[in-house]
Amino acid sequence: MKIRTEICGEGEEEIVIRYSKETPEIARLENGIKRLISEEGNMQVNLGDRKFLLSFGEILFFETGDGKTTVHTNGGMYYTGLKLFELESLLPGTFARASKSTIVNIARIRSIKRNITGPSEVTFRRSEKITYISRSYYKSFTDKIEEVRK
Repeated sequence: MKIRTEICGEGEEEIVIRYSKETPEIARLENGIKRLISEEGNMQVNLGDRKFLLSFGEILFFETGDGKTTVHTNGGMYYTGLKLFELESLLPGTFARASKSTIVNIARIRSIKRNITGPSEVTFRRSEKITYISRSYYKSFTDKIEEVRK
């Protein structure tokens, strides 16, 4: 497999993958590129009187409570003035609604512990933090995971 890059000048940047037969390696390459592109964006968050710029890839999950939207990362908690429904339209495809009050970064999930009678527990890679998927969102959440992984 050859890798080649070229400067195209003006216009929108484009990544082209050429192949004679689709293979699992090609599919993984395409998904990896999509994941990198989606994690490149960032958003401004607050902590006290300080403002920070976080990349989407750093964010584990968002949750609402007490009229605030909290942004959870490995390094701590930040706040944003945006509501969850506003975030849904801004976030890349690696984020999915897990409950009425939570949006999760699927790319950062380590495990999901299914609970048929209550919320299912989500753990994250390289983090002690956990959150939950409500029973009513479980099916759409797992469908989104499959969609992102394809």
